[in-house]
Amino acid sequence: IDGGYTLGEVFSIAADDVTIAELTIQRAYYHPIHVTGGADSNTENTLIYRVRVVDPGQQAIKINAQDGSYADFGTIACSHIELTAEGRPHVTDCYTGGVDAHLAQGWTIRDNTITGFWCESGLSEHGVHVWNSGRDTVVERNTIVDCARGVGFGLGESGNGTARDYGDDPCPGVDGFVGHYGGVIRNNAIIGRDPAMFASQFGMDSGVALEQACGAVVTHNTVVALQPVPPRRDSVASRRIAAGAVTLGLGLAVVVAGAVLLAIDGDPIRRDCQADPDGDCRFVHATATL
Repeated sequence: IDGGYTLGEVFSIAADDVTIAELTIQRAYYHPIHVTGGADSNTENTLIYRVRVVDPGQQAIKINAQDGSYADFGTIACSHIELTAEGRPHVTDCYTGGVDAHLAQGWTIRDNTITGFWCESGLSEHGVHVWNSGRDTVVERNTIVDCARGVGFGLGESGNGTARDYGDDPCPGVDGFVGHYGGVIRNNAIIGRDPAMFASQFGMDSGVALEQACGAVVTHNTVVALQPVPPRRDSVASRRIAAGAVTLGLGLAVVVAGAVLLAIDGDPIRRDCQADPDGDCRFVHATATL
């Protein structure tokens, strides 16, 4: 289904138990797939399965609240999400990304290939990005190739200014804004290889980024840069000002061309290693007073 950059959205979902499968969707002016809260209640149990989403004008799959209702407990699996060289000029002000979820709870994003989300000028959103008080997201077994930012929970000190109150205090003892509660990022391969991306304004900015994330677990991911990575303020993957604690597991740290690819609060994570009951090495950091 080709939107030809004239349809704002090809699929707009605001009802429970909707499945989109076995389709190619391309060239929407905004989002090829957009999942929102319903008119009177939350939207739940969306399944996006074996779908090719190509060359969105903005984010390929957008998930957000609407009129006080949320989009929760969905799955995006076994799909291919791509921004090509032909589609990149149709993106305005680098406002693009693969999966972009706001205020959303309980999504699983697994076994997908996500590629090409970067801009000549400006910094795109992540291949997978859940923020503005997202919760309990599982991001696993994805292959993310040539995206300026790979996987992100949260963004900035206050997100885009919206937040969700879950009512059960999922991050006890932490006051103020939380960009993401809980969640797991595991067994993903995040690879940068395109010389054109590395020559762009921001290059490969981050592999896994946690910002204002509370209780996230990041374990057994591989982050590889196949071109030299210039030193940056936060290295290539970092946790900026964060709330609560994060657990980082074995299989994260990769050093390419002298740049530490994973850091937390600006420091390499390869320290304070303690073996867990399975014998794995884990790094546990509390970055705010609990």
